[in-house]
Amino acid sequence: MKVVSLSPGLTGILTELDLMHDVAGFSDDCRRVSPSENIQCVSDGNHLFLDKILSLKPDFVFNSGFDHSDWTSTCLEAGLSVVHFQPKSILSVPEQLMHIGRLMGREDLAVSKAKNWIAEFKALQYQGARDVNRVTAYLDFGGETYQAPPVWSHQLLDAAGIMPLFPSANEPDFFSRIHFDAAIFVLGNTGTAKNEMIQVAEKRNKAAGGYKWHEESCYQLPPEQITDCGPGLLDGLRALIRIRAGIEARGPVINQLD
Repeated sequence: MKVVSLSPGLTGILTELDLMHDVAGFSDDCRRVSPSENIQCVSDGNHLFLDKILSLKPDFVFNSGFDHSDWTSTCLEAGLSVVHFQPKSILSVPEQLMHIGRLMGREDLAVSKAKNWIAEFKALQYQGARDVNRVTAYLDFGGETYQAPPVWSHQLLDAAGIMPLFPSANEPDFFSRIHFDAAIFVLGNTGTAKNEMIQVAEKRNKAAGGYKWHEESCYQLPPEQITDCGPGLLDGLRALIRIRAGIEARGPVINQLD
């Protein structure tokens, strides 16, 4: 069977089910989940290369509603068989596992993986909820695409015991009036996160005083751990629990100045 995946989360599921040998093409965004050089790139992340998909003659094209729902329409209009997923929560991951497993002849493995995934998520959720106290974190998803984070990002943060603060274009004094314990960046280029945060803090707070910024309060998560509805969400939850533990051990590190 030959398939094309247009979603990193779905590519993660194909990897989990040992089906990458059936993947003939995927979006460039999928490389961070499965960095294969042997799979043809059918999208640069922003534009779909329909001619390349048609040349591959796939049995199925997998797409997720969160990524590019318009690509589903484009592929359907071209006569391709499209399986479109519309993830609505963290528990969409095991549902997608079983659906793809049935389609691809891996149902037994998919059911086993789904059960293990649910069990591990519940165990991590319990670990994150053991303490009543929560910490508050400013989250930056890097770019306009993630200024409205998917619902499972909120669910992950809740499971980890972290209360999120998202920046708003309507709150120019956001940094100078709100207290938070740490900053979490979900960026493709994680190496620049600290510098970006420092620049933003200095720019927005220079006149008013605002917050004293401590570099050690900056945490960085790869995008696939919190923005893609796939198996990698467990890694995101583990990372968020570690972040919370580090904040609690150190105490608040961003202090509002008088």
